[in-house]
Amino acid sequence: MLVSLLIFVAQTEATTLRVPQEYETIQEAVNAAGDGDTIRISPGDYPENISIESKSLVIIGSENPEEVRIVETEDNLPVLSVENADSIEISGVMFFSGRGENPLRGETYIALFNHTKSYIHNCLFDYK
Repeated sequence: MLVSLLIFVAQTEATTLRVPQEYETIQEAVNAAGDGDTIRISPGDYPENISIESKSLVIIGSENPEEVRIVETEDNLPVLSVENADSIEISGVMFFSGRGENPLRGETYIALFNHTKSYIHNCLFDYK
């Protein structure tokens, strides 16, 4: 008797999510994204604080980061918070804090907690 055993391994391909074409906000795209997905952000202003938990993501804006501005909306939160992620890559965005004219006043643009790798390049950090 011949016994055959077939094992199918489900492989998931990384998906690209687009803001605002498919998702109105970056946070909505983050919430919908799976581990290893890419979020592409079109030029514009995005008033939001973003929280990423337990996902490895690639977030790509523009070659000119001034074209993609993530503007904080909650004074007591970082513009971007990342927690329990294996890998985060961010490029081509401007993180904008609206807490005043003194950049040394304690603004937190990006907060990273319990993760292993971060790649942040071609990004700008500014304040009002």
